[in-house]
Amino acid sequence: MSSADFWLMSRARPLQYEPSSPPSKQYVLVPDALLNDSERERLGVWLAHAIRYVSQPGKPKRKR
Repeated sequence: MSSADFWLMSRARPLQYEPSSPPSKQYVLVPDALLNDSERERLGVWLAHAIRYVSQPGKPKRKR
């Protein structure tokens, strides 16, 4: 599932502290509906995807 699919399916959105501030790149607001027992599996799929993504090694630092 791509991140775009998740956003569309779940109505999740990036956290925005103030209306004039840019959206967060790290935090997501998840609708209460995804926390219900019937929808928890979809949230679990997305969390597994996110954990795999952040577990990957980053790019090596360039030598200057």
